[in-house]
Amino acid sequence: MSKKNKRFSDFTPKLDFHNDLPRAVIGDILGQDIEVKDCYLIPNFKTDYGVHDCLLVHFADCGDGKEYTTITSGQVLIKKITSVKNDGNLPLIGRIILEKNYYDIV
Repeated sequence: MSKKNKRFSDFTPKLDFHNDLPRAVIGDILGQDIEVKDCYLIPNFKTDYGVHDCLLVHFADCGDGKEYTTITSGQVLIKKITSVKNDGNLPLIGRIILEKNYYDIV
């Protein structure tokens, strides 16, 4: 390999979003109080349901204080959580609920 060859890692930032924390599934935390600590928006993420934005969320369980991350493509969650972060209001306590056919945070 020539020294002139470059790698993607030479030009793209490393995504290091709390990789040491365990992952939680949204369905497992429905209806529980959580403290949302941080988030990271991933635009144009490809899933089985198409291409749309996704959000990595760092949160703590209000019951035991343990910290986790989760990922969601729920547009209501993305808009609400990123709005709160952009306004400088994280961390914030909320509860993810299933409202008709979509996830919400209250």
